[in-house]
Amino acid sequence: MECSLIRKWWGNYRNNLYYAVCIMLAGTLLHFVYDWSGHNAFVALFSPVNESVWEHLKLFFIPAFFFTIIEDYWVREKQPDYLWCQTKSIVSGILFIIVMYFTYLGITRQGCTWIDISIFYLSAVIAGVESGTCRLKKCNNEIRYRRYAYVILLLLWTLFVWFTYQIPKPLIKWMPGLFISEA
Repeated sequence: MECSLIRKWWGNYRNNLYYAVCIMLAGTLLHFVYDWSGHNAFVALFSPVNESVWEHLKLFFIPAFFFTIIEDYWVREKQPDYLWCQTKSIVSGILFIIVMYFTYLGITRQGCTWIDISIFYLSAVIAGVESGTCRLKKCNNEIRYRRYAYVILLLLWTLFVWFTYQIPKPLIKWMPGLFISEA
């Protein structure tokens, strides 16, 4: 009995562990790719081009996005709510990074690299937990939101690309710490 319980638990959370580790590893590598490429404009679509918080959100979003799209292709029939659950996890990871970064920056008044890295890794874990929790609920209403998941992911991708090349001036005035590098 204990063996089957462990197998069931591991089966449910194995994919979430892969998801979190994928975000951590790919995001860490993406941090350096833009410089390694000699500041290639195409690479800027996937990798941060400066030290702003917005650009560093790509470190989380890009691996999570590609993992989600690839995995959705394989599990769509068995888990029709997968895309919606993953979209919720991506949004929660992004929001976690933003809230935690500005909270600790507001308290300490200075950035700290190891805290930034910890927030990034913790956001990957939180995204994995959110995804797994959502899928364990197996709510049929979530299936209806599949088209919204596509819209949200496409909108996020569009914003990351657009704001890499041109940030609207009102956004810079409204949220300067998000788009302009503090360093």
